[in-house]
Amino acid sequence: MTGSDSTSGDQGDDGSEINAQGPKRRRGANQERPRRRRRADRLTRLLGHHLPQQLDRLFLISLQQRYLYCPVSKVANSSIKAFLYEAELRNAGFTRSAADFTTAQVHNFLFGPLLQTYQVPSDMLEDMLSDDTFKRILFVRNPADRLVSCFLDRVRTPGSVPSKVMQRALGTDNPDEISFDQFVGVIAEQDIKDMNPHWRPIYYEACSDKIDYNRIYRFEALQSELFRLLEEVYPAIAGSIDLGINLSPAKTDAGKRVAEFVTPALKAKIDAIYSVDYETFGY
Repeated sequence: MTGSDSTSGDQGDDGSEINAQGPKRRRGANQERPRRRRRADRLTRLLGHHLPQQLDRLFLISLQQRYLYCPVSKVANSSIKAFLYEAELRNAGFTRSAADFTTAQVHNFLFGPLLQTYQVPSDMLEDMLSDDTFKRILFVRNPADRLVSCFLDRVRTPGSVPSKVMQRALGTDNPDEISFDQFVGVIAEQDIKDMNPHWRPIYYEACSDKIDYNRIYRFEALQSELFRLLEEVYPAIAGSIDLGINLSPAKTDAGKRVAEFVTPALKAKIDAIYSVDYETFGY
């Protein structure tokens, strides 16, 4: 072998070199694991019930424009991300349309121009969460509409994580056999920490018990609310973004179909599960 010792060069399953004396640990690996654990512990103390891997992707952050946005599943998550990506890039001089981003790119936490929580030091994040000059952005949605949208788009979609969760809970392999009534019944029995992000109450999903969001917008007026947000955060380029594009990867028209699924008895159950959302966000 050229330029290498004959006892080295192979790799273990973890990517470390191995030789006759056994595996060599990557430099700094021992120090890096405790550092990640300390950060995870600190974030958990700061933000509560979320799993560490959820916390590391909880926010999208622009240091330049001084805001953090908390994406919430089934609240125009894909569309808002794509428009913010376009705005951030246009503001920096790069011409890119929100429609250019695929759904996979929008949700790939290694892809977008905005920072993720894991890229920000914990002490800086704590400052962002307490400094009122930093904008903390949240979009909210009527709980019943959001639940119907989740049922139609996720629970009835074979192979999706929410569908698999419900199939396991109800003992079926066919998502088409799951009724909306059963779906709500399973959620009613879950603790907040065990809920899937697609149906966890927004109040808890966004850690509103620990974070004071000073910019709250409504899904029901999405286009005008997005324009209001972009005018404040990206005033130089807000008018150049076409907010009339529907970027939703799944168009369920859930708001128009609530009466089809939500009976008076189910409405009472949904009101109880999502009482904190109704009260906090004025629905």
